[in-house]
Amino acid sequence: MAGSQGEFAPFHRFDRNFHLVFIIFAWLAVLVGFYPNVAARYAGNSPYEAPWSLIIHVWAFAGWLALLTIQIVLIRSRRMRTIDDRGNRDFVESRASVPHPECLMRARHCA
Repeated sequence: MAGSQGEFAPFHRFDRNFHLVFIIFAWLAVLVGFYPNVAARYAGNSPYEAPWSLIIHVWAFAGWLALLTIQIVLIRSRRMRTIDDRGNRDFVESRASVPHPECLMRARHCA
């Protein structure tokens, strides 16, 4: 398409800051939203017994958020090779993992 706006820039200078702010807000939302209930549960003041489905969900989500945090930290520290070495294998093993953004842009090489 001649005369279009230009090519898509796969990396923008504000991407690094956006992802850092996003993960900080994600952790803050989880802590502010769930801290009172978790603190009451550990203090023994919980109004009900937590079902196994809730316990599994809590640990799975916390693990996913921790993996996302580690991925963002590795990208910000420019250690993307660590993600490339493990990311493709982990993505195949578990669909819950977060694929590396560069891997999404060159999907034909990450299969």
